[in-house]
Amino acid sequence: MLRLTKFKNISKQDLDKIVNKHYTHWKQFSDEMDLEDTIYKFKKLYTNDKVLPIGYACYDENTLIGFCTLRTESLKK
Repeated sequence: MLRLTKFKNISKQDLDKIVNKHYTHWKQFSDEMDLEDTIYKFKKLYTNDKVLPIGYACYDENTLIGFCTLRTESLKK
C-alpha cells in the first residue's frame, strides 16, 4: 500500500537518506551546489508546518520509494 508522508513526520534516518540521495544526484549537474545548504533546506525548510515550502516522502509499506519538494518558486505564474 502506497502512502505519502510529510518530511516532518518521517524518521531522521529516512530524511538523511533523502538528503544524501538528492545531493549525490544533483551535485553532478551543479558545481555550485552546497551540501550544508541542501541539509538546511531539507531539515529546516521542508519540515515546517507552513503550506510552502514542503516535502513529502512516498512509501510502499515501510520502504521509501521516492520523494518530492514543492516551493513557491516551482509554481508557474
